[in-house]
Amino acid sequence: MKQALGMLLASFVLLGASIPESQSRTKIPQIIGQENDTTQATPNVQYRVHTASKLWLCISNYGFLGSQLRNLNDPETGLPLPSSPFPGGSDLEYLFQGGIWIGAVVNDTPYVSVGLDGWQWIYDLWPDSGVAGSIADNGWWGDQEFIAVYADTLIPDYWPWPPPERHRPLGIKINQHSYCWETPGYDEIIILDYTIENIGDETLYESYIGFYMDADIAHIDECPYGPYGAQDDITGFLKVYEEDTVNIAWTADNDGHGEEDGGMMATEFTPGKSPTAVVGMKLLGSSTPGLQLFYNWWFSNWRGLPKDWGPWKQENQGIWAQEDCNTPGDSLFPEHVLGTPGGDCAKYFIMSNGEIDYDQIYSCVDQTAEGWLPPDDSLCTDFANGYDTRFLLSFGPFDPLAPGDSLHFAVAWVAGDSFHVDPTNLLQDPDMTDPDRFYSNLNFSKLVENSETALLVYQSGYTLPPPGPPKNLRLTGTTDTTVGLSWSPKTYHSLLGYNLYRSTVPGEHNDPPINSSVITDTVFEDTGLHATEVYYYAISSVNTSYVQGGFSPDLEVTVGRPSIPIGLSAEGQKDMVTLSWQHNPEGDVIGYKIYRTEDCSTYVLIDSVGWQNVFWDHTVINGTIYYYRITGVDSTQLESFPSDTVYALPMAFDQGILVLDQTNAQTYEWDFQYGDSVDSFYSRALQSYEFTVIHHDSCKSHTDQVSLPELSPYQVCILHCEELIHFCHLFDDSCETILKHYLKAGGKLIIEGRDAFWGWLGLYDKWNDLGPYWWCDFPYN
Repeated sequence: MKQALGMLLASFVLLGASIPESQSRTKIPQIIGQENDTTQATPNVQYRVHTASKLWLCISNYGFLGSQLRNLNDPETGLPLPSSPFPGGSDLEYLFQGGIWIGAVVNDTPYVSVGLDGWQWIYDLWPDSGVAGSIADNGWWGDQEFIAVYADTLIPDYWPWPPPERHRPLGIKINQHSYCWETPGYDEIIILDYTIENIGDETLYESYIGFYMDADIAHIDECPYGPYGAQDDITGFLKVYEEDTVNIAWTADNDGHGEEDGGMMATEFTPGKSPTAVVGMKLLGSSTPGLQLFYNWWFSNWRGLPKDWGPWKQENQGIWAQEDCNTPGDSLFPEHVLGTPGGDCAKYFIMSNGEIDYDQIYSCVDQTAEGWLPPDDSLCTDFANGYDTRFLLSFGPFDPLAPGDSLHFAVAWVAGDSFHVDPTNLLQDPDMTDPDRFYSNLNFSKLVENSETALLVYQSGYTLPPPGPPKNLRLTGTTDTTVGLSWSPKTYHSLLGYNLYRSTVPGEHNDPPINSSVITDTVFEDTGLHATEVYYYAISSVNTSYVQGGFSPDLEVTVGRPSIPIGLSAEGQKDMVTLSWQHNPEGDVIGYKIYRTEDCSTYVLIDSVGWQNVFWDHTVINGTIYYYRITGVDSTQLESFPSDTVYALPMAFDQGILVLDQTNAQTYEWDFQYGDSVDSFYSRALQSYEFTVIHHDSCKSHTDQVSLPELSPYQVCILHCEELIHFCHLFDDSCETILKHYLKAGGKLIIEGRDAFWGWLGLYDKWNDLGPYWWCDFPYN
C-alpha cells in the first residue's frame, strides 16, 4: 500500500447572489508559534524541480523529496511535477518519495521529527506562511540553487494527523540549500546542504539525521503499484569499490526492465523504456567529524506480518525487546513487525541501531553466523529478487546541541548510468539462488564516479564546477549578412564571460569561438554571413580561470529570416479568442501567420494576416483550450521562428448556476445526506435563481468527470461531493486542472463537502492554488 498525500477536506456553503472579492476566501487556522495574524494563511508549501542537470529532483520546503511519481502538480501550469527522472526530461522515474528525519533525546526520551514517515501520513516539518515560507531561487555557486527554510514548531491547526499528543517538536529550524550543475561531468549529481538550528529552550542530545527514500523505479506509464513499478526494486550499501571506501546507499530496478519494454522476460533493453540506471545517496561531510554511518532497509506492507520485514541483528532484537518506550502515540513497530518503524521510539532506534544491513539480493542467504536473524524461507525469494523496498541512510550522533547552536551536513543524490549491463541477468536466476553471480553483473562504476565528483565539489566549497551556459540564447535580428544574438546574463561566483560558437552542422562546437576575446556583454552581432544560409549557434560560459563549461542547445538561424514576433497575448471571450502582439522591427516584414493547436503537439496554420498586430479567431468552441503562436513573414517569404506560445479559453458564461452533484449514495456507509434531500435543499436555496442540476456520481471514480464545455455556459458552479477525500482529482489531476482553468477564465466556484478529518497537505495546497472559491458547512434541514 502506498500512502498518497491526502487531501484538504473543507466544507462549503452556498452563499447569496454575490460575495465581495475580499471575502472570497475564509480565514485559515493559525500556525502554532506565530503571532495572531489572520492575514497569514496556511504554511506556504512549495515545490521546485532541479532541471539544470541531467539528473532531476523535486524538492520542497517541508523536508519532502520527490513528487510521488508525478502525483503532485505544478501550481502554475497544472502539469505533474517530475519526481526524480534520469535522464532529466525522460519518463524514467527513480524516486517515489523521500524525506529527512531528525531524531534526538530530550529529557531521556527520544523524539523524531520527519519530512514524511512514508507510511502513516506523518509530516512534522513545515515552512512559514506567506512570503517568509517561500523557496528562494539562487544561482551563485550552482547553475540552479534552491533555498528552503522550515521547522518542526510550525504545525498548522488544520492538520489532523498525527494527533497533537504524538508530535513533540524538538524545537528545530532547518535551512535546506540544494545545488545542481549543467556542465557534463557534474550534471548527474544533486547536493543537499543542511544547517539545523536548535531554536527551542532545551538541549538536544545524541542527535541523528536520516534520509528515508522509497524509489519505485519505473517508466512513468507503468502502474507504480504493479509488478514493474514499486514491486521490483532492489537496494544495498556499497562500502568499498576497487579498494576505495565509498559508502553509498543505492537502489535500482531489479533487472532494468519494466512492462513498457517487455517485463522480466525481455532479453534486450529498450531505449527510453528501460530503467537501467542506479541512484544512491552519500554523506559528503558534516560539522561533526567521525560520525557513525548506518543503513537500514525494509518493506512496508499494509497487512503487516510477515511481509512487513527488514534485516535485524540478533543483538538489536534483544535490545529492542527491553526498550521501555514512553513517547506518546504508536511508539512501536506496527504489530511488532520487523519492517516499518512506527512512532518516535522505533524511528530513533532504527536511526541509531549501528547496523549496515546486507544487500537485499542476499535475503535468502543464512547470515546468522554474522549475527543476523535467520531468513524467512517462505518469503525470502520474494524479497531477494525485487520488492517494494525503502531504505534509511542515517548518521550521528551530533552531541550535544544546546539552544541557539546549529549543526551542518551535506548529502548527495546521485545517478549512475548503465548499472544493468546484461538484460537477462535476473532471467538467468529469477529465484536469486546465486546472488553473487547476479551481483557480478551489476556496474557501479558511474555511480561511484559521480559520488566522488559530488564529494570533490563539496570539499571545494562548491567552486569546482565551471559555470553552465547562460539561458535564452535568441535571435534579435538578421540582415542578409548579419545575425544579432542576445542571452540572459548568467549569475555565477566565478563568471568571466561567454564564448559563442557558429557551425553549419548542428551539434558541432569546434574551437575557436567566433568571438576574438571573451564576451562580457549579453549581446553579439555576427557579420560576414551569406543570405539564406542556415547556421547553428551555441554559447558557453567561461570562469575567471578560463575554464569553459557546457554548451547551450543549438539555436538555428537562417540569415535574412525575420526576428521572432514578441508580446503575443490571447484573451478568450464568448465564441472568440483575440490575439495581439508587437510589430516586428524589420521594415521588410509584410505579415504574420497564425498557428493553433488544442493538444500542444501539432500546430496547424489557421490564417495569415498582413501588416497588423491583432487577430480575431471566431472558429472556436466555448469550453475548449486553444494554444497559439505566430511567425513573421518578409517580402522574400522567409518565415521567422515561432513566437512564444499563449493559450486562451473561450467561455460563454451566458447562463446562471450549475449544481454539479458528485455524490453517489450507493458507495458509502457513513451518515451523509444523499439523493432527494440534497436536491431538495438546492431547490429551496436557489428558488429565486436560474439553475441547472447535473449528476456525475463520481466522488469515487474519475471516469465521469465534469468537462470545460459542460461548465462553459455557467457563471457559477456549485460542486457538491459529500466525501471529499475521494474527490476525483485525488486520482486524476485533470479534474483539478479543469476547475483551475474554469476559475482563471472568470467562473465562480462554490464547493460543498464534509468529512473534515481528512485535511491532508497536498490537496490543501492544490485547493489554495485554484483561485478564489467559497467554502463552509451548512445544515440540510
